[in-house]
Amino acid sequence: MPLAVLGMVSLLLLMAGLARRHQEYQALQRERLRRLVAGIESLEVALESLKGIPLASELRNALRGDLHRAWLQVQAIHRNYPGLAQRIDEAAMRLQGDGGVTQGRVPAVEDQAACNRLLDALDRVSAHLGNGLGEVSRSKGMILVAWRREIQERRAEVLARFHVVAARQAQQAGDNGEAVAHLQQLLEELARRGPDTDFVRELYAEAERLYRYAVQGRSLGEAVAGEGEETLGQRSNRSSAA
Repeated sequence: MPLAVLGMVSLLLLMAGLARRHQEYQALQRERLRRLVAGIESLEVALESLKGIPLASELRNALRGDLHRAWLQVQAIHRNYPGLAQRIDEAAMRLQGDGGVTQGRVPAVEDQAACNRLLDALDRVSAHLGNGLGEVSRSKGMILVAWRREIQERRAEVLARFHVVAARQAQQAGDNGEAVAHLQQLLEELARRGPDTDFVRELYAEAERLYRYAVQGRSLGEAVAGEGEETLGQRSNRSSAA
């Protein structure tokens, strides 16, 4: 084969290899962008759902910082991503506070759909704490442990606020069996998911007390009234995250 032809073939093979590697790189960047945006949107939905759930301001700020950094990463990959400038500006504004509750107690959770939505949001935040970007991933040691514990305690409190409300409503409707079932499920969830903290142990002890009332056919309203205003699922001011 003449040297000129051999050189041309070699050049074509080189160009084909470079083109293939470029295509592979572009595919990786598209996948990275897809996963990055999916993670951003998942966390944004979670924080919006949790606006009424008390979370420490430091945790909220760290999560908002991660979202802002993530949008800047999107910019580095795809400068013309639709609506990018607005999303970056909105994320920057929320660094100063997103209007979410930072203290107090979890409000009453009125139905299963609301309970599931809050649990899903808390689970998304918990997952992010394990593999987050920027501020969250740099928060090591006791700070990260405290944030994870706070999310777990809020999860337990959401369950308590839902099942106790549902049990009282069932009993008022004349279905004591359903009331017992709700309280039994609450006890099982608290035992299974924890965490093992003083706050959750208090929730569990109070759930046991209400469960005994329901099993005996006694009014849960009387049980709650006997404890005064501070009842199951309303002790977040004494939680370890407070």
